[in-house]
This record gives sequence, C-alpha cells and structure tokens, in this order.
Amino acid sequence: MLEIDGSFGEGGGQILRTALFLSLITKTPFKIKNIRKTRKKPGLKRQHLSIIEALGKITRSKTVGDSLGSTELLFYPGEIVGGNLEIDIKTAGSISLFLQTILPVLAFAKGPSKITIIGGTDVPGGMTIDYLRYVYLEFFRRFTRRVYIEVKRRGYYPAGGGIVEVGVEPGFKNLEKAKEKVESYRLGSRGTLKRMRIISVASGKLKRRKVAERQVSGVLSAIGSLEKPEIEIRYEDSLTPGTSVLILAEFTKTVLGADNIGKLGVPAEKIGKMAAEEFLKDLNSGATVDIHMQDNLIPFLGIAGGEFRVSTLTKHTETNIWVTEKFLPVKFSVRGSLVRAHV
Repeated sequence: MLEIDGSFGEGGGQILRTALFLSLITKTPFKIKNIRKTRKKPGLKRQHLSIIEALGKITRSKTVGDSLGSTELLFYPGEIVGGNLEIDIKTAGSISLFLQTILPVLAFAKGPSKITIIGGTDVPGGMTIDYLRYVYLEFFRRFTRRVYIEVKRRGYYPAGGGIVEVGVEPGFKNLEKAKEKVESYRLGSRGTLKRMRIISVASGKLKRRKVAERQVSGVLSAIGSLEKPEIEIRYEDSLTPGTSVLILAEFTKTVLGADNIGKLGVPAEKIGKMAAEEFLKDLNSGATVDIHMQDNLIPFLGIAGGEFRVSTLTKHTETNIWVTEKFLPVKFSVRGSLVRAHV
C-alpha cells in the first residue's frame, strides 16, 4: 500500500483529490495521513466527504476513515462503473473542486455517466464553474468521447443551492489504452490568437445595479488596447446574490483564463480589474497554461506526456508533481518556464 504524507508541500485537499483519481486508474491502494494538517481546521471537510461519497457510488471502492475532521484515510480502489447520480454538497461547497476529481475518474468508467451536483458554482477556494467549462474542459476533453457541463442554477456563498449537470462519455476504459491513444500535450508555444472573451455573470437580483456590465468595464480598463474582446453578459437565477467574471484568450494551441468572484463591499469594477490583472500576468509572460490550470494539468501529463510553459510555478503544481510521480511511471523536469513530463 502506498503511503502519502498529506502535509507535504501545499498540504491542502488537492493531495487527496489527485491521489483518489490516480489510485483508481492505476488500481493502487493508498493510505494518507496528516490530511490538511497545516490548515486552520485540519482533516476532511464536507466537500471531501462528498467526493468520497460519490466515488463510493460510481466505483466499487472501499474507504476507511471517511469522517468529518479525520486526518487519516485508507482507500482501496475498485472498478469504475460510472452511471447516473445526484450529489448534494450542502450549503456552498465548491462544485468545481468536486468535479476536479470526479470528471477525470468518469473518463475511465465502463460506460457513460450523468451527474447532477447541488452546491456552490462560484465560491471562494475554487475555480468558477465557467472557468471549468471554458478552460479546464479544453485540456480534459481529449480523454473523452463527449463531455459537457450545464449550469441549471447559480450557487453563491452562503446559501449555495447551485445546480450543475455533467455528462461524460469515456474515451478509454483503462490507463493502458489512454497512454497509447491520447495525444501528448505539446504546449511549448501558444500558436495564433483566435479571440478574446469576457463572460460576466451576476444574480438577477443585481440587474438594476448593472453589476455584470460594471465588471466588464473593470476588465476593459485594465486590458487597454489589447485585442478587442467578445463580451457576454448574463443575469441568472440564484438563491443568494453573487457574481463572477471570466477572461479568456483562445489560441490555436491552447487557452488562457482568469476568473474572479464578487465580494461584499468591493465594487464590481474592481472585481473585473483584479481578474484582468491576473490574466495579464500570464498573457504577458508567454505562458501556455495559466496559473490555475497548471497544477490540474500535471496528472494528465503524467498519463499522456508533453510539456507546457508557466509564468510562475505554483506550490500547488510542485505538490501535484510529487503526488503524480508516486502513482505513475513518469518524471517531471522544470527548466525555467518549461514543465515537461518524461513518460
């Protein structure tokens, strides 16, 4: 059994999420201790238990230690069967963090799956659901025949109540086939810029105040004379008020994105400007993968091989390299801005 120290590196829940996915596709049982040891409230949170609960229903796996606040977990991976499922994360737990584990697992299921998740679509601590739809899926979909994410209702902090439907048709039913067939990530350069987009979303309760439009104006004030972006403004249903904004640059070889969510007492213009400033750091650096996607891409590179460029290598990415090398026969190298997987 593989033993993992959950306090290594970034020391958060990401270690567990990555380990669960890689354990299932490699059929490697593991024991993790010191889960989230460095956090203010160590141990498993409800969102981690939601992931484990879902895995219990879509795989024939066994778990020991899956209780709230537990700092140690044993996981025995079983067959990935997939299927139809509804999961309520409760309150405003991040649907995106949940899907960062569940989506890759479903790509290796015996058959297609459809999952409905209730929780937070755009909340602190995780990427927005639009980032997941328009950035993450662009890198992930090569593992599937078809994948979609549909937002039925937005969920903001503190009530949550967002509803998201996800469908996955697996591309490969085992790791060996994926290694053989999936195209490697050749992201040493971006290619040609095709278009830029701004997607600004706000609760219908905020329409009178033109919050979504004001987020866009904040983005435009920061990006200046860059390529004229396509602008999409949406007001959507939610239980409690909230907002999100996403900036995208779509290239022939890759896509860069940056997002932000509304914060009480912070003007909408500033929310947009903050997202744009983060976006510009990656855009101006020559990175081919943005600061949020780089750590998520590591396990995929561990399977398919390839390379990408970053503006700054994050602690999350270093941690995911460490975890991935434990499960897969891969070695990563980092030379300057270039991260490469040697499979």
